[in-house]
Amino acid sequence: MQNKFEDQFKKALFIRKTEELFLELFKEGKISGTVHTCIGQEFTGIFASKYSKDGDFVVTNHRGHGHYISFTNDYNGLINELLGNSKGSSRGIGGSQHLYSKNFMSNGIQGGMLPTAAGFAFGIKLKNNRNISIAFLGDGTLGEGVVYETLNICSLWGIPIVFILEKNEISQSTSFKQNFQGDLKSRIEGFGIEYQFTSIYDIDHLDETFNKSIKKARYESKPVFIEVEVGRLYSHSKGDDNRDPKAVEELILKDPLNRFLLNNEVIRKQWNEEINIIHKNILENIDDKNKSDVAKFLKIDNNSQNHKRIYQKIDTSLIGEKRFNDLLYEELKNILTSNKNSIIIGEDIENINEFNPLPYGGAFKVTKDLSNLFPLKVRNTPISEQAITGIGIGLALNGFTSIVEIMFGDFTTLVLDQLLQHVSKFTLMYGRELEIPFIMRTPMGGFRGYGPTHSQSLEKHFLGIPGLEVISLNQLIPPSIIFKKIIKNKKPVLLIENKILYTKKLFEELPFGYELEVMENEYDYPITKVSPIDGGPNVTIVCYGGILNEVLNSTKNLFSEHELLVEIFVPTDLNNDFIPDLEISLKKTKLLCIVQEGNSFGSFGSEVVSSLIKNNFKDFDLINISNNTIIPSSRELEEKVLSTSEKISKLILDSL
Repeated sequence: MQNKFEDQFKKALFIRKTEELFLELFKEGKISGTVHTCIGQEFTGIFASKYSKDGDFVVTNHRGHGHYISFTNDYNGLINELLGNSKGSSRGIGGSQHLYSKNFMSNGIQGGMLPTAAGFAFGIKLKNNRNISIAFLGDGTLGEGVVYETLNICSLWGIPIVFILEKNEISQSTSFKQNFQGDLKSRIEGFGIEYQFTSIYDIDHLDETFNKSIKKARYESKPVFIEVEVGRLYSHSKGDDNRDPKAVEELILKDPLNRFLLNNEVIRKQWNEEINIIHKNILENIDDKNKSDVAKFLKIDNNSQNHKRIYQKIDTSLIGEKRFNDLLYEELKNILTSNKNSIIIGEDIENINEFNPLPYGGAFKVTKDLSNLFPLKVRNTPISEQAITGIGIGLALNGFTSIVEIMFGDFTTLVLDQLLQHVSKFTLMYGRELEIPFIMRTPMGGFRGYGPTHSQSLEKHFLGIPGLEVISLNQLIPPSIIFKKIIKNKKPVLLIENKILYTKKLFEELPFGYELEVMENEYDYPITKVSPIDGGPNVTIVCYGGILNEVLNSTKNLFSEHELLVEIFVPTDLNNDFIPDLEISLKKTKLLCIVQEGNSFGSFGSEVVSSLIKNNFKDFDLINISNNTIIPSSRELEEKVLSTSEKISKLILDSL
């Protein structure tokens, strides 16, 4: 056994001594934050990497140093990363828990990377090659719902992925016996997934299990789950170990690497000398002259006013005959037609299928017959919002234009982890520009009688997330313009589609006597401006999304009954609070009316006002029209709380 697995034991010692070096550097104050070592667990990554191939995709968690070394051999990048240097694997931005190499990613959120790995592997399957994903998790992660969402979909779709559970019986300080009830084997097999058990204390069996399991995933395109018995010899991080010292001592004595080295003194001495020299060379050649470049990379300026922004008039004489959901359908169809690596997944988005003979095509009929036209590229999913979001992200990382539909915007609270802690950070925390053409579409808004959990406008909760674009459609901008920019940018996007908007036609409700101008350039998403043709405005309005329809109706009423004129600014990019010409308009009107369908606290409207004040523009009165309570199902009550055209008109009149 000693000769058969000598390379694996040498790598295990290299990992161990590297992590012991990290602990020493931490004590010296050269590493900040924390260090989670895998000392005692080295062989899982080593034997998984033994059977991996170029093109396989690997994800792991906070305890991922050993996995990183096993799959990349990038000792220099890892050491530099923990020292916070720009030559690190994530340029010193990610640190211990956020490591990146080609087809290797780690993140500190328990279980959150599993759907990413599943999505990447699903892309592998769609491309018909023999690669797989490998996803590491700890036994404490078995309490996370996203794990089971992901397992279910992997089994349903036959995704080639190997889940490797490192069972060390302890979370930070909580025993596995306090965390888990039932039988893991039965739980995994209940999803129709093959379960294997092995142990680092039987290296031959460990090797055989990994070989067989990875082959099954690779050549049969099926998920496999491996539970590996391991022993964590050190604390959760640094020195926070509350286990019985006798139990830890027993693990140290039976540790396979310790036993091997004890019986091979000459090899141990030789390997230690080699590793010490490599570590010494890396530490002596630390050169970090590029931190200023990294700082520039981290600086995000969504509100840059240096771009040339000019409004241009557009012809609105021909109101299209197609409703907005038809226009969206055409854009999705164009994407699926023009890009072979494109896919749409979501709940209830398929049309006629083998299970149901009557048409459906989405809750708001946007996807219509796309599942029949593109049967492998438009798929129904289980009710698993977090997993399907992560799977969409993984597909995007694998080069797909990935579109995920969330049936109601209210359900986006279930995907916040994937957007905030994962895809938005991927473009930043790994220290490199990544193309992630991921689009999440979802309908927001009320006026349809759906009640408190199907009528909310929750977009404000996603504003200001670095790396995530939040785009809101409206009836004055052709969706083709928005999709063209989204596809070009290849960045993660949350696309807000208001329910009322689905029923509208392009340019519908534009008041007589007004002209429409659009500000569009290569940098910014478009902003529309609705201005009176004759006469100056009395009120300046800022709104976005579906509530624009109420604002346009209010505009008609204000003129026909009170001869008042308004100027309306309608942005689409809700992460950019700079609105060209807004100050020019306010110098004329002295009255700003912010109209929102959702809550006003910490909202887009708040940011617009803050931006004006920050630029020392304060000479205006403010009307803030919004809804700061829940949305009732009763149509009468719903209209009382939402920003209707009547309410807008009345509040403006009361302020003049």
